[in-house]
Amino acid sequence: VELISPATPYQISRAMPSLGHTLIQETPSLYKNVVQPFIQNVIDSGSISWIQNLIEVKKEKERLLVNHEEFIINIDTKWRSHPPPLTTPREEWLNHPSTVDLYCLGIVKASGIATLRDL
Repeated sequence: VELISPATPYQISRAMPSLGHTLIQETPSLYKNVVQPFIQNVIDSGSISWIQNLIEVKKEKERLLVNHEEFIINIDTKWRSHPPPLTTPREEWLNHPSTVDLYCLGIVKASGIATLRDL
């Protein structure tokens, strides 16, 4: 038995019972009738304009690592231990101790690719 007192809200939430997981086997029919329309709704709503802003380097310029003609690679926001991107020259990032837990976000520039199934 573990007793933590006083407990933070985070510690309390970790101790609460999990809702569990549900495994769904996606069939071609389920993808066509449920998943694909959902993805298309997200695209049509314009709620992913942030992706185009990243591709066009209008946003998060300080996180851009690679800008290739076919793709970009950005520092993912999950990577918390990175050097400050606005004040640390990129040359100093090579062999920096924090790169052992590097998280990156790769985005293909080709339009029309919404999921891995589109490749």
